[in-house]
Amino acid sequence: MRQHESVIPSLLDVADADPPFWPRVVDVVSAAMSRLDQDQCVLLVAHSNAGLFVPLLVTHAVRPLRCCLFVDAAVPARARQTPAAPTELLDFLRGKVTDGLPPWTEWWDEDVY
Repeated sequence: MRQHESVIPSLLDVADADPPFWPRVVDVVSAAMSRLDQDQCVLLVAHSNAGLFVPLLVTHAVRPLRCCLFVDAAVPARARQTPAAPTELLDFLRGKVTDGLPPWTEWWDEDVY
């Protein structure tokens, strides 16, 4: 059985400073890829809105990527900017912000599930 190494970089702090956020995402993911065995190919797996960063991660990758896998992830537009969320959702979320945005599991009432 083949062993595969993995790293999961945390993107939790990338929005703590002012926009643009993408350079910090690229830096964090690049640092994580640098820790991987240089003899192994890299598969980039993006989940949720991290999918929106995949084109930038590919462009700025510190080493070749074998492929990219989108797991329940947003897929960026091919030729234009892609909003992180639809306007209606952003308006809804603005009403939820007090001291930062609560975890997404607290965005809706329990009876919605």
